[in-house]
Amino acid sequence: MSGNTFGFLGVPAALGRTLLPEDARPGAPPVFVMSHKLWAGRFGGDPGLLGRSLVLNGVPTTLVGIMPPRFTKQAADLYKPIVIDRADPELRQRFFMLQGRLKPGVTLEQAEAEIGLLLFIACANLANLLLARVTAREREMASSVKEPRAMMWLFAAFAACVLLLAAIGTYGVASYSAAQRTYEIGVRVAIGATRGDILGLVIGQSLRLVSLGLGAGVVAALLLGRTLSSFLYGVSAKDPVTFAVVVLLLIATALLAGYVPGRRAAATDVVRALRAD
Repeated sequence: MSGNTFGFLGVPAALGRTLLPEDARPGAPPVFVMSHKLWAGRFGGDPGLLGRSLVLNGVPTTLVGIMPPRFTKQAADLYKPIVIDRADPELRQRFFMLQGRLKPGVTLEQAEAEIGLLLFIACANLANLLLARVTAREREMASSVKEPRAMMWLFAAFAACVLLLAAIGTYGVASYSAAQRTYEIGVRVAIGATRGDILGLVIGQSLRLVSLGLGAGVVAALLLGRTLSSFLYGVSAKDPVTFAVVVLLLIATALLAGYVPGRRAAATDVVRALRAD
């Protein structure tokens, strides 16, 4: 495969590293990555195998990485970088399967037509022998990671349950805190605080509490990101879209959890609150 394939798929190695673009450059030292099945079955899961040189087709080749169990792309035992060198006559006999991502809104038919035109322009003398065919790789991807969609839904359901528990906890803390600050809220109202001020006071506490949880969650996600990526394609704790969605969800959770106690606190009877202490 090309040197950027593992980076494209977003799957790290369980041990060592995956293939890199510099591994596929002419003159680069020969390296390869081993599947987890071959490593565990043939070599007994020996971690000392990493970094050793094995002879592949008569060429001493260094093992640089072991893939996680869920990565079984093309059911291969080994993954080697292919060096694209126009001066190599053997490449003319090779068959290449390209893999890419569709832009949003682009159909497979549109991509196939565009690629066919590019092939016609690049290889006009072979146009009658070329066929551009674009197919969805979802089935092949699913077989490579064993039902990634089911795993994603499982993680999503678990995250939703945790978010619900966090919302209930935040609501409880905000309600208890507002009840304990009845005298303080009465004083604030007596010296001119508006309902909006009191509402903002309670919601602000919810936001601070959720911010602490967000910070802890980001640290945990960064620490566990490598483990998650070994189970799922393209999962990244550093993905800006995912991070933005999580932040918006947590802000909405804090606002909702603090709104009801805040409304209740804002309606506090000043005289009764001051007499209570």
